[in-house]
Amino acid sequence: MKIKFNTPTDRETHVCESYRNGEWIIFKCPKCPDYEQRLNWQTGKIKTKNSTNEVYHTGSYAPIEFLEILRDVN
Repeated sequence: MKIKFNTPTDRETHVCESYRNGEWIIFKCPKCPDYEQRLNWQTGKIKTKNSTNEVYHTGSYAPIEFLEILRDVN
């Protein structure tokens, strides 16, 4: 699942790291320690903390089980 949080322009782009906690997929920015985006994969609800218009945040998420299967295939 690839999530685009804002529409990109000439703003600086940061790639977020992601993990899942229950029904929430959480995106955190390594360059903006106070930024957080949460996506509820069951309802589609999105919550954002400390977003600014100066930085474009993007990120992706793949379940660990899926990544392990792909690793084992190679």
